[in-house]
Amino acid sequence: MRGEEQLLTVQEFAEQAGVSVQAVYKRLNNSLNPYIQLVEGRKMLKSSALYEIYGVKVEQPIQPSIQPELNEKTGNSEVDFLRKQVEQLQAELSKERQHSRELAEQIVLLANQAQKLQLAQMSPQLTDGGGVADPADPEQTPPPGQTQQPEQPRSWWSRIFGK
Repeated sequence: MRGEEQLLTVQEFAEQAGVSVQAVYKRLNNSLNPYIQLVEGRKMLKSSALYEIYGVKVEQPIQPSIQPELNEKTGNSEVDFLRKQVEQLQAELSKERQHSRELAEQIVLLANQAQKLQLAQMSPQLTDGGGVADPADPEQTPPPGQTQQPEQPRSWWSRIFGK
């Protein structure tokens, strides 16, 4: 802000009013004349002209609500409140992180189970109990010199008629 009232350059004034710079210059000698001030040889316009001439409300710049002198007067209550809020948020964040870790562990466990299941389905070997063979079980794997012969695929004709 410059002085008591905010002063704007012709270009800033035109932008805020939503008109061209030429339109502002045309009105300088008429309706805008009372709002002109010369500052260092430049024509400046009072911001009140935006509302009074163009009907545009001027928003005041937002001032920070926490000021050092305010904190001293209020006994740092706002700062204490914000610190407590930060502590609560950090505690909440640590809970969320722990939950994420637990979920990641469950995902790893499920992925391992899915991999074992897929391996078991890829090599279907029936055990004595009628279940699926565990590929990691050494009793169910043939000795290194012996290899199992894979079944020959049957033709569609033999599958239909069971021959």
